[in-house]
Amino acid sequence: MKKKIYCSFFLIISFFACQNKKELLTKKWNVVETEVSGQKLSGDLVYGFYFELKPDGSYILEGMSTEKGKWSLSGNGDSIITINQKGRRAGYYIDKISEKELVLSDKFLEIVNVTKFESTQE
Repeated sequence: MKKKIYCSFFLIISFFACQNKKELLTKKWNVVETEVSGQKLSGDLVYGFYFELKPDGSYILEGMSTEKGKWSLSGNGDSIITINQKGRRAGYYIDKISEKELVLSDKFLEIVNVTKFESTQE
């Protein structure tokens, strides 16, 4: 009986933790710095780049080009899964998240890309 109560409690806590993370993510995140294959880009090189995660599950990724699609949290809430308008899936690990800062990383083959974002939204 205690085991069932513990499992139920754990599932409820996990659900609310994911919901809280989703609420934190749902906003426009401006790129501050990105590191691709050991090369850091910041300042004017990333000015105007952003990742907007909307409450309806859609997203806009603005960089060298614009990408739109749908986003969701992974089952355990440790990454963002996107599917763009062409059906291409991508995953971004959430390395750090707070009200004002987001750090995502993705790995393609042996190359690790890390991007730091900030938000001015409340």
